[in-house]
Amino acid sequence: MTRFAFLDITADRFRAWQRGPASLPIPIKLDHDRDTLPLAIRGDQRKWQIGHAALQISRQCPHLFWAGFLNGLNEPKTMTLGRHRIAPDEAIQLHLQQIKECLGSCRQLLMAVPAYLQPSQVDRLEQMARDLGWDLLGIIPRGLLIAQAIHEEEQPWKELGVLADVDDAGLSLHVIRPSMHDLHLVQERHLPLLGRLRWLDCLIDAAATASIHLHRRDPRSDPHSDQEIFDQAQGWLRQLQQGKEITIRFTPTHRTLPYELTLRRAQAENMCLSLCQRAAMEWLHLLKQVDPKLTHGSLRCSKDVAELPGLLSFVQSLVKARLDVCIAEDSYPAMALRLADSISRKERHRIAYATKCISLPDAEFIFDARTTGLKKNTTVSEPEFTFDAPHTLPFPQEPWLIKKPMAEPLPDSDLRQLPKRQRPAQDE
Repeated sequence: MTRFAFLDITADRFRAWQRGPASLPIPIKLDHDRDTLPLAIRGDQRKWQIGHAALQISRQCPHLFWAGFLNGLNEPKTMTLGRHRIAPDEAIQLHLQQIKECLGSCRQLLMAVPAYLQPSQVDRLEQMARDLGWDLLGIIPRGLLIAQAIHEEEQPWKELGVLADVDDAGLSLHVIRPSMHDLHLVQERHLPLLGRLRWLDCLIDAAATASIHLHRRDPRSDPHSDQEIFDQAQGWLRQLQQGKEITIRFTPTHRTLPYELTLRRAQAENMCLSLCQRAAMEWLHLLKQVDPKLTHGSLRCSKDVAELPGLLSFVQSLVKARLDVCIAEDSYPAMALRLADSISRKERHRIAYATKCISLPDAEFIFDARTTGLKKNTTVSEPEFTFDAPHTLPFPQEPWLIKKPMAEPLPDSDLRQLPKRQRPAQDE
C-alpha cells in the first residue's frame, strides 16, 4: 500500500484514491463495497449512521435525516435528529474517522475541496484532518485541480477561460488564468439554486407526471414509493447522457405488484429547460467577461456538468461561434496522485490553499498577455451582453439581464393639461 492518498470532497460525497500498479489510481472502498461515501447522517438509532445507510430514509423520514452540512462547517449551529443533536463539525468528523479506517496505514493526504468554502472553513477542515493523524500534503480547490487535468489530458490552457463544476450545493463557475508556469483561480461564482439536487428533483417531477398520466397515481404522495424513486434517481443522469431510456419501478404501500413507466431523454430535457436556461445565462455572462470573442476551447466543464440533461447543447445553441467543449473525465485523480508523489518526495513544496495557484509540469504553450484582463482580488464591470436566444425565459431574470428605463416624472404644466376623470352619471 502506498504512503499517500488523494481525497476528493464535495458537498454530497467523499471519494479517495491510491496509486496502484502502473501508476494507475485505484479507488478506495469507503462505504462497505462502494467507492463513494455520501455526506449524510441519520439519527433514528442509538448510534449515528452515515453514508448510504443514511440515504435510505432521506424521503421516508426527512426529520431524522441531514445532508448538505459542509457549508455549515465552523459555524455555531446544531441540527436536531430525533432525540439527538449534532453540529456540522461533529458530522464531518464522523465521516473522516470512517475514511481513516478505510485508508489504513496511509498517513499522507492530498485534499481537494470546493472553491466556495470560506478560508476559515478550510482551516477548520485542515485542523480536523491533522487531529486524526494525517500529514497534509496540500489542499487544492477542486476547480483548479480539474483545470490542470484538462491542461494535461485534453487541451492546454492558452488564455482565460471558465470552468463549470456542480455538486448538490450548487453550480460553480471558475475563472482560470494561465501563466507561463502556473494556473490561477482568479474568480469563483457559486449558484446554489442550480445544484445537482435541483436537476434530480426535475427528473422526479417528470417521472411523477408520467405516472399520473399513465397510472393515475402520484408516487410522491406515498413515502415508500417516493423513497424508491429517489434511490433510482441517483443513476439517471448518467443513463440520460448515454442516450438510454430510464425504466422506473415503484410499489405503493397498498399494492403488491409494482408500477412501471419509462422516461425518455426528450422528456427529461423538457422538464429541465428552465434550469438549463438560467445556468446557460450565468455561464455565458461570465464567459463573455473573460473571453469576449468566445474562442475555441473557452468552454470547459467537469464530467458531472456534462451529465446535466440538455445543458451543454443549450449553451452552444445560444452562441453564434462554435465552441469546443472540453469535458474533464476521471483523469484528475491520476494527476493528483502524481502531484502528491512529487510533494512527498520533496520535489515540490506543499500546496497552501490561500494561494489558489497550482504549478504546471511544463510550459510548452504560448501565453497571450492581452487576454489577462482579470486580476486577482479585483471586481469586473459588467459589459453589455447580447446574443441570439432561440428560447424564451420562463423564470424571473436577474437584474443584470433586465434594464428597464425609469419613467421620468411629468412637470406640473403637463399635469394640468391631462383630462379630468369623468364621473359616472347619477340616476335622477
